[in-house]
Amino acid sequence: MNSIDEGCYSIYSAGRQWSGNIVTLKEALLRLATHWDQLVDGNQEQIQCPVHFDPKEAEEFFVLEDNWFKASILVEHWRSILDDLGQDGWVKHESYEDVVEKNHQLKKQWLAEAEDGDDFISVDRFWPFQDHEELD
Repeated sequence: MNSIDEGCYSIYSAGRQWSGNIVTLKEALLRLATHWDQLVDGNQEQIQCPVHFDPKEAEEFFVLEDNWFKASILVEHWRSILDDLGQDGWVKHESYEDVVEKNHQLKKQWLAEAEDGDDFISVDRFWPFQDHEELD
């Protein structure tokens, strides 16, 4: 997708409810601000971009975005290992016990690979496939 297409997509998406997360939203806003001059076709003196990011903030965001992207790929890989676990946590009845065990083993493996106490706490607290007891 070229920069004009990206900008047009941003404009097209502007009127719709956002269905992504904060990382993808900020990326869309950064892309909009970056390509603003192309979107207003040379009238940027008359139509100022309503969104501004300082270069340091943008640079820090791109590092965060790269890490988020890598983590998303990893989580999707884990979902595939866990019998294509749905984002809502839904698991096929016939594979439930196996998925619970695989999830336990994955988490145990990642806890064992923690480099320090902070890593251990992060994995333990923020494991993406936490088991939640349903209350009646």
